[in-house]
Amino acid sequence: MAITPVGEVHVFDPHPLNWLFITWNTMEEPVRTDHEGFLVMALAESATWRDERTLEVRVRDGARFQDGGRCTAQAVKQNFDEVQRWAAPHGFGYTRTGSGEGHW
Repeated sequence: MAITPVGEVHVFDPHPLNWLFITWNTMEEPVRTDHEGFLVMALAESATWRDERTLEVRVRDGARFQDGGRCTAQAVKQNFDEVQRWAAPHGFGYTRTGSGEGHW
């Protein structure tokens, strides 16, 4: 039996980065980096660089969205494509160049 979320979350936190802390604790990326900068699996069960521009990600079996819907490779790709349209998709001053390289 799925439970449907009801209401809103109200957060009182005067810290200017409170949105970031909420995001980190409610959203999961396919891969993350550890404190030393190495990739670690999160939503993905594996990730392999196919070439210098292609990261192949295998989503964990049984992964679901908060509404109970299946998390598929197509959903991950759709979300990735959407974030690339944003003016500033990466936090803390990180920007992407036209070549796809990131710069601080």
